[in-house]
Amino acid sequence: MVQAGIPVSTTLILTEEESIFRDSLGSDIRQFTERIGIEYTLKGLDRQGRDLERSTTLHFAGREQVTAHILERRVQRLLREFKAAQRAITINSGSYPILLEGTATGTMIHEALAAHLLSGKYIAQGDSTVYGEGRLDELVLPHWLTIIDDPTLPGGFGSYRHDHEGTPAQPAVLIDHGILKEYLLDVESAALLSRRLGRDMRSNGRARSSWVRDDENKPLIPEPRVTNLEVVIDKDYLLTKKAIRQRFLQEIENSGAPYGLIVEGGGGEVTIKEGQFILLPRIVWCYNARGRRAMARVESIIGHADHFFEQTVAVGEPYRSAYGMCGAESGWVSTQERAPSFLLSSATAIAEPKDTRTRRLIY
Repeated sequence: MVQAGIPVSTTLILTEEESIFRDSLGSDIRQFTERIGIEYTLKGLDRQGRDLERSTTLHFAGREQVTAHILERRVQRLLREFKAAQRAITINSGSYPILLEGTATGTMIHEALAAHLLSGKYIAQGDSTVYGEGRLDELVLPHWLTIIDDPTLPGGFGSYRHDHEGTPAQPAVLIDHGILKEYLLDVESAALLSRRLGRDMRSNGRARSSWVRDDENKPLIPEPRVTNLEVVIDKDYLLTKKAIRQRFLQEIENSGAPYGLIVEGGGGEVTIKEGQFILLPRIVWCYNARGRRAMARVESIIGHADHFFEQTVAVGEPYRSAYGMCGAESGWVSTQERAPSFLLSSATAIAEPKDTRTRRLIY
């Protein structure tokens, strides 16, 4: 495929999984899931004549979701991003006002909170203490925020009917208007926490693994994992897209910073014990107070789970969905996040190392 004179390479990844369980009455339960990934890669030169590569992956929960319109639209967007990357600027590492677009918000909350810090396994082992069992039924986040994990979502990238222990999938309200209500639980973590807390806690169907073996040929044991994560904001606190962009520009001006950053998509990781997270953004736009923008070379956004919400000064439309694969000791599993934009008054951005490559001389 060639777009605007730039070659586009395509990789198709099709994953099919069939699970068979047997219930207490001896009846077989069969489950089939299909996941599709399509990766597009563009290669060329930046304005200094150095090699440049940009890629993106589209994830689908089934082949019926794949349409020519979606694929064409994504390729055209990648082409625009590639052209912007050819003119990308270098910034200094430091703290700036940051607007996380919905896909970046979903990734951040996935990493900084729900997927790992609220895993029953890490809570029961005493590894995750930021939102440990001592904070159950307490206000731990802003009261206008609710976080739901739902493996039963129709067409969800992380959806299934039964987890890998055969437990029926069910929605879980992890955070209800800021109050910590539930963890991601499998049978073992639910039993351990029931004994420790003296309350009846049962698996909510979150035992998942890759169903493969690790590098030492050992089976990957299922553990509590996130599925389809949704961040819900009370309507009275949700700004329009135009209003939150205006607030973003005001934050830049009020902070005295030379510019602010808008972050789109990405991946990340978190340290379970400390709650320190790293967001690896897919795209970062650098804006000045007058609204002029350029793509910026940013390696990561770093922070702490609690500080992330303390620095949030506004939330706004639109809601965006992100799809991807989450890694842990039990391997890689499919996940989905849906969230609105979050505006942070200040967050730390780490710039990419200076590119010292010279112009390519031989073609």
